[in-house]
Amino acid sequence: MATRRKSTAKVTPFRPPSGSFIKPDTKFRLSQERHTLSRGLETVGVIFACLFLSAGALLGLFRLARYQKVQLDRLAEINREVAVMEAQVELQRNRFAQSFSTGDTQVNLLRRQGFIQPNEVPIKLVERDEQSFPSNVTARTPDR
Repeated sequence: MATRRKSTAKVTPFRPPSGSFIKPDTKFRLSQERHTLSRGLETVGVIFACLFLSAGALLGLFRLARYQKVQLDRLAEINREVAVMEAQVELQRNRFAQSFSTGDTQVNLLRRQGFIQPNEVPIKLVERDEQSFPSNVTARTPDR
């Protein structure tokens, strides 16, 4: 008769004779931990990507703010130049209108510009015609 050898390990359907078998609940738990770890790493990656994009957007905003300030300064300078030119155009328009107006206004303009001094008397040249000078008042030329 054969003697039966007694084994120290209990053989069940869930545990093979070798001790390398992992319990089903442990296997599920390890799978769940791997899944959680991968989701966590994915979340960290997404956060870093968002931070990188946000930093790039902020840098772009700072550059645009500096560019806007430069452009506003240029616009203010151009507006000042336009105002000066409009004042000069208005002054020239008034001078042009006064230069073709009546004689009194023209004399006043010449006085303001300094061409006629206040103590000077203007000389008017008048054409000699028969109606303005009677014949007896005209100057005679000396006889030779």
